[in-house]
Amino acid sequence: MKQYSAVIKDGLILLAVSTLFVTVCGQFFKSLKKSVATDPMVTSVIQGKIQGLDAALGDKAYSEADKKEFATKELFQKTRANKQDEFGRTPLMWVAYANLLDAKEVGELDKKRVAFVEFMTKNGADLNARDKDGWTPLMWASWSGLNLVATKLVELGASGEGADRQGNTALTLAAQKGQTEIVKLLLGKGVDKAFATKSGKKAADFAREGLSQYPDKAAQYQAIMGLL
Repeated sequence: MKQYSAVIKDGLILLAVSTLFVTVCGQFFKSLKKSVATDPMVTSVIQGKIQGLDAALGDKAYSEADKKEFATKELFQKTRANKQDEFGRTPLMWVAYANLLDAKEVGELDKKRVAFVEFMTKNGADLNARDKDGWTPLMWASWSGLNLVATKLVELGASGEGADRQGNTALTLAAQKGQTEIVKLLLGKGVDKAFATKSGKKAADFAREGLSQYPDKAAQYQAIMGLL
């Protein structure tokens, strides 16, 4: 009987400890969820609602409370438009990002996002801002294959030069992903095609690798290799 009592006692203690652990973890994750507020501007970008950007940056967004913190509407807009998330990404970088494989879907998204680029830039967004990895909006567009967005970024003054922490450039990223039109765009702006990443690879090297790894995109990679 004493043996069973000890087992029951240990079981009750384990149950109490487990319950306490679950309760503490539950409260922690609840507080964590509350502390991580989604940027409404990023939400508007993801949902494709430019009205949401206007609500966050337009004249009506510059409230009396904001006027106490920011001397001018322009300063308010510039600060707000370049707000970075935990990875250093700005709303404009989200505009230039797409995680889609279907070419048709990418093309449709590309058409919608161009207006976002113009709106964001007009309202103070930094075209050459860098996230914690050193990526710019143009680098994100080059990786994502958003041709129209990349073109608009360049037209508005985005630089095709500069590299991230690994030595990747907009050109090497575009070559790696088989983004023929963006490679043409960047070369047309005079970017250095001989620039090598820290691993020693040039844009042409990435195109050759892509040709062997993705035979379904052979035409794109061959075209890129011809350009480089």
